Amino acid sequence: MKSLNLIIATLTLLLSINGISQKPTDYIPDLSEKSSSYCEQLFIEKLNKERVKLGKKPLAFDTLLAPAGDHHALYMRKLGKLTHWEDDDVEGMVEYPSHISRLRLLDRTKIEDLSEDIGTGVISISQAYNPATFNSCSDHFIKLFSNSTDHWNDLTNSNWDCIYVVIDFLHDYRENPISSGMYITVIVGKYTDEYKIEKGVK
Repeated sequence: MKSLNLIIATLTLLLSINGISQKPTDYIPDLSEKSSSYCEQLFIEKLNKERVKLGKKPLAFDTLLAPAGDHHALYMRKLGKLTHWEDDDVEGMVEYPSHISRLRLLDRTKIEDLSEDIGTGVISISQAYNPATFNSCSDHFIKLFSNSTDHWNDLTNSNWDCIYVVIDFLHDYRENPISSGMYITVIVGKYTDEYKIEKGVK
């Protein structure tokens, strides 16, 4: 598999945390659902706009890729490190050494191939609840990848048919009541010819 699939984005997204008010340290907001899912949706929409500009077809959001994306996002959260490789033992998890090996988690009658792009960022807690931030968050992740030739070539490759995105707010409010780290895991996939016929996809 091309080496571009194994390159980690080194650019870091930094959103301003000026002027926010701290909440009591015993309050732990839930950033794992509404906030991140909307950012994920915006990221996919904006990536597809960029693909169309380049004459490429938009990618279909498809939960067929979720087992690979969710597994690796959880692995990185538990490990506390951004990595494509699952070469450290993590309690309670089965490790799949590379993104290609995570194909085993998918329905191979429908998904023929996949690639993985990951990145990191920082966001303030107040911004995590601000709809304007969702736009900024997705914009910055688009910029993060577009500034990396290998990642951008992968995400805009005409080979791919579908996409699944996990934006994970890695936050422990008791540890840091102001800001949260974020990891983004993007899985792009190629349908099998048989499944394309079944779905009516060209």
